[in-house]
Amino acid sequence: MNLAFLTSYPLDVRVGSGVIQTLVGWKRALRDINISATLITSRISAGSMLALANGRLQFNRELSRRHFDSFDALIGSDFDGYALPLEKTPPYFVFNGGLLADIVGFEHGRSAKILRHLACREQQNLQKALTVFVPSRYSARRLHQLYGISRSKIRILPLGIDYPKWKQMLDRSETMPTGKKNILCVARQYPRKGISDLIKAFKILLDTLPHCRLQLAGSGPQMQANRRLAAKLGISGSVIFHGDITDRTKLAALYKNSDVFCLPSYHETFGLVYLEAMASGLPVVAYRITAVPEVVHPEAGMLVPPGDINQLTEKLYFLLNHPQLRQNLGRAGETFAQKMSWTASAKKMIQYIQDIINPV
Repeated sequence: MNLAFLTSYPLDVRVGSGVIQTLVGWKRALRDINISATLITSRISAGSMLALANGRLQFNRELSRRHFDSFDALIGSDFDGYALPLEKTPPYFVFNGGLLADIVGFEHGRSAKILRHLACREQQNLQKALTVFVPSRYSARRLHQLYGISRSKIRILPLGIDYPKWKQMLDRSETMPTGKKNILCVARQYPRKGISDLIKAFKILLDTLPHCRLQLAGSGPQMQANRRLAAKLGISGSVIFHGDITDRTKLAALYKNSDVFCLPSYHETFGLVYLEAMASGLPVVAYRITAVPEVVHPEAGMLVPPGDINQLTEKLYFLLNHPQLRQNLGRAGETFAQKMSWTASAKKMIQYIQDIINPV
């Protein structure tokens, strides 16, 4: 079988997309089971949200002029593929990890207007697919509610991690004892990621645990506002903004040298960074919302009501003061992460595709 994946996101961490991690993970897993997969991406550079949207739409217009005769199946992502003439393409499927109509409520002004336009394209794309793959039960439910996609054509494919490779990077990473407790957050800094909540909670935490540091990996449109918030609260010296980390080995070192992982996101269709944290043996603190409980189980972390900064602070404080609990949660999370392989996810996807292409 010869597959092609479509995404207008470039292979550039500065732009950021869990979709890219997913497609790359699937491609490698498919190669290991002797299935050919081609990743068709754009060359868009990091820029404003408007520039990125225009570039992605242009990529799709150009896609409509390409030929895909050499492929047995074509898999679009989010709105990528909406302009394709189906009569000229092989069997067409879509992976949706975005749910743009769901996240538009977290944006305002021009950003919201752009997302609403792209959400219309996303709906077009999903409606034309033979099957839509989603990473969680939450996504499946919202896809039906927001876009009217029939439940019968939605298939859930939990995502994965290359645990052996990640473990090798962790093992090679240097241990850097600092005498401080480290809270790690890895995310693109969008408003919906709740990083401002984490900074506020960290301010409260510092009053009782002054030897703590907050490590923030990832840039994004909200990063400067979050810098200003840390400065306003007088905690800039204890909050480290690493920006984008393109070297996965350096990112692994941050995980290895942290004590707790916290991303109080208000919206996740899965949350690959939670899986990374668990694969690193870190306990997770997050909000109990959207798909987060499907990934962060009680045995591996602590979930609090969304927006409850006091509870967020309390859970972080409790974990930082109880090393045995951190270790127990971390071990349970690592055990769970080991089972979440890209190979298992990819095999399940291939079975769904074959059931459509070659029905019994």
